Amino acid sequence: MTSRCPSAKLLSRATLRGYRLTFPQPDGGWGGGVAGVVRDPCANVEGVLYQIKTDELSRLDRFEFTYWNFESGDYRTEKVTVYLPDGTQTEAWIYVALEVEGGPFFPTPEYLARLLAGARQNALPEDYIQMLLEWGELGENSS
Repeated sequence: MTSRCPSAKLLSRATLRGYRLTFPQPDGGWGGGVAGVVRDPCANVEGVLYQIKTDELSRLDRFEFTYWNFESGDYRTEKVTVYLPDGTQTEAWIYVALEVEGGPFFPTPEYLARLLAGARQNALPEDYIQMLLEWGELGENSS
């Protein structure tokens, strides 16, 4: 985050309710699926909440939309409510990638290692970390 948004300030862990983590689109640069969220009333996504400056948000949008070919409608922003560990809630912006045919696309071990490192660094719940590990196991078994 700080490479694209130098002012990014980590505020808190956060839970996005009513969505689930998936790997909805392939990425040739990583050689596998990349993380995204899709609506699922029975699921939650764990993560972290950042505060960034408006001009850096614009820069992040340009990077994300160009990278994901926003014009094709495969990727969009969405304003959501996230829940903090102390029980409070706040609004946040997320990027949502639409699921493309043939998905989900399993993440490469290298990509998954980055997700796991971030999850552990930010003390995300152990059951969430286990779910990430299971994505890796599913990917290994699909080969």
